[in-house]
Amino acid sequence: MNRDGFTTVELLVTLFIAAMMVISGYQLYSTVSQRGGRTRSMAEASNLAYSKLRENSNYTSVTNSCLTQETIGQTTTTISGTTIPGPVSLVIRRCKPFTDNNIVRVTAIVRYDSPVKEVAHAVYVAP
Repeated sequence: MNRDGFTTVELLVTLFIAAMMVISGYQLYSTVSQRGGRTRSMAEASNLAYSKLRENSNYTSVTNSCLTQETIGQTTTTISGTTIPGPVSLVIRRCKPFTDNNIVRVTAIVRYDSPVKEVAHAVYVAP
């Protein structure tokens, strides 16, 4: 007797394989979506740090060394109104990288999320 069609076992195997493919596809989509969100947050934090660095990159004479007294000459501000997750703070640091000249390093650091992540930009300015 010759019957056309699929047997029950063939249908079950096909359904099992299709279900595995759907589950794998959902996991891939979820991972890509999460990583895209983290990348978007990092890019926004980077843009914020860069724009604040540009605003604060005017020359101001400082005496503290970048190697030994990094936290002297530092200002910390809490930032609101962004889509960056978690508490967002901006740290502006000014220090002298070299003792024998007037060059000042200005660093803008944005800290966000929990656990804390940070993005930093720096520029050297001279009188």
